[in-house]
Amino acid sequence: MATISRFVAVSTLISVSLISFAEEKPSSGGPGAGLGRIQPPAQTDGKSGDAQLIAEAKERATEGKLAEALDIVERYRQAKGETAQYFELKGTVLTLGKDYEAAEKAFGELLLRAPDSYVGRFNRAETMMLLGRYAKAESEFAIVERDQSALAPPIADLARFKRVACFLAQGKMLEASGLVPPVKEAKESPALFYSRMMVAWVRKDANEANRLLAEARKNFSREVDDLYTDTFVELRWGTRGMDGQFNFGLKFR
Repeated sequence: MATISRFVAVSTLISVSLISFAEEKPSSGGPGAGLGRIQPPAQTDGKSGDAQLIAEAKERATEGKLAEALDIVERYRQAKGETAQYFELKGTVLTLGKDYEAAEKAFGELLLRAPDSYVGRFNRAETMMLLGRYAKAESEFAIVERDQSALAPPIADLARFKRVACFLAQGKMLEASGLVPPVKEAKESPALFYSRMMVAWVRKDANEANRLLAEARKNFSREVDDLYTDTFVELRWGTRGMDGQFNFGLKFR
């Protein structure tokens, strides 16, 4: 799961993609720049207490200790009030705890307080996707892609990738293919590369999907690979092996 941030980083804590407020700015580097795992916020004198609470809450949720994580989130609320950041943290913790309906509501509260927040919109769309509401999720990801195409291209690319996944999950190959240029470019973003992979898999071209997967692992970091293949796990197109790397199933079903 990945969380997106105003200060943007993209993460793969579990098999869901979220975006989180308290992360670093996107890099202007090469392929996959700005698409790394979430790191705990920097421990500064003024914010070390907040950072510690946020990291602790996420850690407890990742460990499956949702009640403990929510207790920490409540401490954050008591200290900071019902701010957009509070609801972002609550939504992230609930998603990590696999309570997707409650997480969707939390991200909705975030959007009430920050209507232009792509953080809230992307994360709410992710919970919709996890709940199998692919059509609504796609429309929300489309808004993120539109609004962030100039401001944060890595986020827009990730949102487009999610749109392709949502269309494929609905059996809408024509719409999904329409978001993927027919001719492979010399240099492609991770989002486009993994989108091609998805389309090949759903077309039941397992050889091509696995060839692209092997090529992607030569071109992109393990963190980027984990980020994008998290979606494949969500859609039950394969599993992770003992080494944590994704493997497609025997065939598309």
